[in-house]
Order: sequence, then structure tokens, then C-alpha cells
Amino acid sequence: MSIPQEPPLQISISEHPSVGLLWAASTSQGLVFFSFGHSSDENLSLVSQTRGFNSKASIQPASENSASASAIRQVQEYLDGERQIFSLPIAWQLLTSFQGKVYRAVASIPYAQTRTYAQIAAQIGQPKAARAVGSANASNPLPIIIPCHRLVGADGSLRGYGGAG
Repeated sequence: MSIPQEPPLQISISEHPSVGLLWAASTSQGLVFFSFGHSSDENLSLVSQTRGFNSKASIQPASENSASASAIRQVQEYLDGERQIFSLPIAWQLLTSFQGKVYRAVASIPYAQTRTYAQIAAQIGQPKAARAVGSANASNPLPIIIPCHRLVGADGSLRGYGGAG
């Protein structure tokens, strides 16, 4: 009996003057992780912890047309004020059903607007799940791309956003 192998992670790395290191990981299924401001070693640890990938998984530089390379380009454009909407393949199937619903709803928040955790909970058909939405948001593997920074508390204040990873 053979042990199933994890899909290889394709890694793209770049720097941006406003946030430092940009780091993206994808598989053939789509984008699985994005981070900014962390070292590559920290990112390998984060992708292992948050996405369940073994840090010894096959890692290879991303091709120019990979999801991770596209993510780096699009985030750079966003940070430079040239993009407001992301168009990237995301490996939704690697998320739980609840996370997928939350992240799709959060991704639908228009640029320069905010929503409360309760509004997202209602949008996904679980109006009593505002805290669970907050927990899912706290483990967002694709900050900026899935704009968790656009979620606010009921009083309009930023709550629990921890930045990259």
C-alpha cells in the first residue's frame, strides 16, 4: 500500500516596499497560502501549521503562470493602488465547508467597505455564528486576497485582526 503524497507546493516570493516580504504557496488545485512580512522559514512553519502541509512536502519554485505567482503580482498591484478585485484560483476544497462559506462571503465585501461578523454570519445563513465567523477569520490563510481586514465588530471597530498568517 502506498502512502498518498501531498501535492507539491509551488512557492513565489517577492518584496514590496510597504509591507516587506510577500510569500505565496499554491498547488495544482489553486492558491493555499499567502503571507506578508514573515521570513521564508516562518512561512514554511505557518503553511505547515495552518494548511496541514508537511514542511517536508515537495517544494518547488513557482512557474510564472502558477496561482502563487499570480497572487504575488495581483497583491503588488493592489498595494500600488492599481487593483481592487482579485481574480485567483483558490483551493477551496482544502477548507472546511464552514470556512469556505465564510471566506467566500468575506471575499465578496467590496473594496473600501466593511461588514460586521454578524452580517457575514447572516449572509452565510447562520445568523447566530458571529463568533465562529470571527474564529474562521482569525485563521484566514489568504490575508489581503480574502480581505479579513474588512471585517469589524458590531461597534465598527477592528477586532481580532492579526495581520498576515
